[in-house]
Amino acid sequence: MVSVVIHANPALQHQQDFAVAMAQGFKAHGLTARITPQRRCEADLHVVLGPWYALKENQHQRILYADRCFYGDARWTISLGWRDKGIRDFMNRGMAAAKGSIPRLAPRKAQCRHAVIFADYGEINQARHWVVDAREQYEQVYFREHPDDRHSPYFYTLDELWKRCDVAIGGTSTVLVEAVLNGLHVETYDPYHVCRDISDRQQWLTDLSWAQWTIDECAAGAFVEHLL
Repeated sequence: MVSVVIHANPALQHQQDFAVAMAQGFKAHGLTARITPQRRCEADLHVVLGPWYALKENQHQRILYADRCFYGDARWTISLGWRDKGIRDFMNRGMAAAKGSIPRLAPRKAQCRHAVIFADYGEINQARHWVVDAREQYEQVYFREHPDDRHSPYFYTLDELWKRCDVAIGGTSTVLVEAVLNGLHVETYDPYHVCRDISDRQQWLTDLSWAQWTIDECAAGAFVEHLL
């Protein structure tokens, strides 16, 4: 019998909710999953919820790693894939049809004159170099830090930036997904970002739908069918 543990932070309700749902999903496929607050323990399969809890302790193992969703309600949806050597594999390449409800794709921007730089949490120092490079290429460059790195209100909302800008540049930030949905051309310094080298936006969005799972899909075990 395969042993499964789900590492979940007891202080975060959404992690506890998803841990219970995923345990139900495993049970639907004949597997018993133990939910634990322990960061280290023995198991054949580890499921880690969130980047700041038990990921570092299990980084040398092949794990199922759940993180923030790419679109939709972040409270009730997660992204989930196999993590190996720092890379997540969602097993979602060339999917024939989308899963669930997917967002509408806005028309692609016709020009590339104005750019916005997104600095994910902890990326500010790197992002300042991206700003310098961008100012050599684009007429106008905007800069937006991660909310946890900012201590005053944003001057422009995201909706205003989508209207003002044609290009979005960033590292690991998932807001780049929203930029693609809003028609911006996206450049990322992360070689494994889901927004890198998009050739067909509709196929990209179809594939992306298989990278994330609602809490109901988790409880039904749909992620087990797809990933295991």
